This record gives sequence, structure tokens and C-alpha cells, in this order.
Amino acid sequence: PKTSARVLNARVHDISKANVGRVFEQVFGYPLALDPRTHSGPMVQKSEINGVHDGQIVTGPLAHPVPGCAYQHPVESWIRDGVSEDLRCTFVGDHIVQVFRKEKDKAARFQTQYLETTLRDPDDCFTEEEQAMIVQFCAVLGLDFGSMDILRDYADGGRLYIVDVNKTCMPVLSMPVRNLEIGLRRIGEAAEAVILRQANH
Repeated sequence: PKTSARVLNARVHDISKANVGRVFEQVFGYPLALDPRTHSGPMVQKSEINGVHDGQIVTGPLAHPVPGCAYQHPVESWIRDGVSEDLRCTFVGDHIVQVFRKEKDKAARFQTQYLETTLRDPDDCFTEEEQAMIVQFCAVLGLDFGSMDILRDYADGGRLYIVDVNKTCMPVLSMPVRNLEIGLRRIGEAAEAVILRQANH
């Protein structure tokens, strides 16, 4: 039988870095993806497959780009000497629930080892306009439930770059247990609210 029930993430068909780059440029108006054959200068090379954590800086142009890899703008997200900032946003329904703010050592920039992880409210990390654009990005991509890795380029006027998307809301496990519990509870409450709204329609 036909049903009007909403299936979360039913419209998400492609979270590859290539597609994330296309949607990002469509919404934000400036590119994340680079053409490795024509770009002159540093680029981030990383696998299209999520969770590999094999990012590295390479210099273009490349005569032979690596098959299965995406090439992205090298975001200068340094908040102090040798320390970068990553903002992992939890998105549920139609809003950003919270942000896991991570600090990384330069040597582990593309890895999952963190110097510090804190739980932040979206208003502490993004302007209203930025939040609206992030929500729009999720709408175009079709994301109802998931997380995004967002970087701010402090060397380029503070521009945001959404560099990765996941169809899960996995928190950062390295943070203190108390904060982890708070983060998981917020995710659960936001998901419950979406389900209840759907049930009442």
C-alpha cells in the first residue's frame, strides 16, 4: 500500500566528495573542488570513500591524478601555530543540532587524533547567514539525518567549506564521557521530535 510516511535520508543518493563539492559550490557560490590537471599550487588529495582518512597535500597540476580520489581547496583552518580547527555539525530534520569542535595537531591534520574536543552550540560557531546556507546545503543534498565536517579558512576571510558528509550522527568518541552523553541525548531528542512530527501529520 502507498504511504505518505517520510523516510529519513531517502533523497540522499550520493555523498561522494565529488558530489559534495558540486552541491557546496551551488549553494555557497565558490568552489571546494579543484581540477588537478589545471590547478597550479597545493591541493588536498583524498579518497572518494568515506572514513579512509588518507588526505594529503599535493602540488598541481598533475599529469596523472589518482583514480578514485577527489582534489579540494587546501583550507587554512589554523587557529594558532600548528593547530587546526574542525567543526563537525550534527544535522537532524531541518536544523543543526550541535557542533563537535575539534583541535588537531598539524601532523595529524587528516587523522582522527585530537588535541581537544568540545561540544558547542551552532550560534557559537556560525553566523545566522552561515547556518541558513548549511541548512540549504543539506536540503539540496537531501540530507535529513547526518553530520558534516566543516572548516573555516582563516587565511581567506573566514570562508566556510563543507568538506565531508556522513549519513550518520556519530559523535567524537575522544571527548569526555559527560559531554559525549549530552551530545548523544541531543541527537536522540532531535530525532524523536522529527519522528513525532511525522506521526502527527
